[in-house]
Amino acid sequence: MGLYVGFSILWILGVFKNPYLKTAIPTNMIFLLGLGFGRIISFCIDRTPTFGYEFGPFEELFLGCYGIWVLTNKNTNFAQK
Repeated sequence: MGLYVGFSILWILGVFKNPYLKTAIPTNMIFLLGLGFGRIISFCIDRTPTFGYEFGPFEELFLGCYGIWVLTNKNTNFAQK
């Protein structure tokens, strides 16, 4: 649980302070893509979960891919530096 709290603090700092944003986006991207792919593997092994957990992987993979898009978009300051 401490890992989740630590990442959450980093991501919140990234929202309010620009120097933390450069670290917050890649960590959020890795975190969400890891969760999404882990759940898909779990679906294959354990079969379909309850209804509430079926949409989580799609949201996590979407947000992880959005992070990749933010980092590679030429209109952002991240791609220029």
